[in-house]
Amino acid sequence: MSFTLRVDEPRELLALVPFQLGFHPTESVVLVSLRHPHGQVGLVARADLADLADRDVGRAVADRLVGHLLSDGASATVMVVYTGETVARRPDPLCDVWRVRRTVQEAAGALRLSGTWVVQPTGYRRLGCLDLGCCPPEGRSLDELGSTQVGAHMVLAGASVSASRDTLAHVPSADEADLRRSRAAGVAWTRARAADGLRGPAHVDWLERSLALWRLAVEGRATAAELGQLGAALEDVVLRDAVLLSFVPGADSLPEDLVRSVGAGGPSSNQSAGSADGAGGADSTGVAVGDAVASIIDPGVGVRPGDDAERARRALERVVAHRDDPSAPARTLLALIAWWGGDSALARAHLERGDARARYRLAQLLRRAVDAGLPPGWAAAGAA
Repeated sequence: MSFTLRVDEPRELLALVPFQLGFHPTESVVLVSLRHPHGQVGLVARADLADLADRDVGRAVADRLVGHLLSDGASATVMVVYTGETVARRPDPLCDVWRVRRTVQEAAGALRLSGTWVVQPTGYRRLGCLDLGCCPPEGRSLDELGSTQVGAHMVLAGASVSASRDTLAHVPSADEADLRRSRAAGVAWTRARAADGLRGPAHVDWLERSLALWRLAVEGRATAAELGQLGAALEDVVLRDAVLLSFVPGADSLPEDLVRSVGAGGPSSNQSAGSADGAGGADSTGVAVGDAVASIIDPGVGVRPGDDAERARRALERVVAHRDDPSAPARTLLALIAWWGGDSALARAHLERGDARARYRLAQLLRRAVDAGLPPGWAAAGAA
């Protein structure tokens, strides 16, 4: 979501930051990208205050943050520091916040630092401001940040802010009885997958039945056992990619086509057509899959997520709720939906909760996009 804010409107800018991050930051440094020429707010990049204050790695962390902002087209930035520590009102080389400000200024180079704000439990103030009327020692009341135009706009748009970074991507578990049913059904479903190799008729039938389970889950009609089967089925790359395609606008019967292509000598369950975990098919199905994925990542044809993505999100959360493991495939798809919607903080949180396997390649690629501050296709087109 884009805004054009004047830098002399600190309340509005500070109110926006938690919505952009998705949580209320603590002991953090946030750099807000202000794009040329009208000061449009772009990327909001966060790092731990302790990392930036570290004398050994602080400059490298600052360089990385500034690099993200420059890639976003920033001509200026505003720095916001969230801390519970006492911050000196005048420059003090022993104060972490002042030292971080100097580090960021040095890393910024030609990128103009338009101001530094400190947000503490007692209030907020501009770093270095000695006007007691503007910035009293305890700061201006945080209540001011709860009654802004930006805050009202975001709430009306359905945005919300988690209490902390740790609560992002939290999905409550199903009750123990349903977890037992789900667990047992998932084990049996995994065994059934291996009944006829990874390309035989029985496996294609298994994929088709798994995709039917997904359709049930999207409709909200899947039982605990069926959600357990679906969670196990998502470990299969072909099924996972078919699920991904199902929430891309205009995919129509492409998920079913992808599943059937396995039996016709198409990509195996270890190498899906157009998948980030495979080489990509050269047949018409592979091309169609590539086109569908492009609608998420390509600025030239990128579209915003629609109602299908929202229904998929709810179904995937039900799958996660019925698993007692990290649920890497379901979490990765949830991260993809979050990133596609422009919520990088939520995407990163899902990846951190679910990417337990270092070699899960789709998760790795998505993590690189999130860490680099790369926007989805529709957002990149808007920023061009």
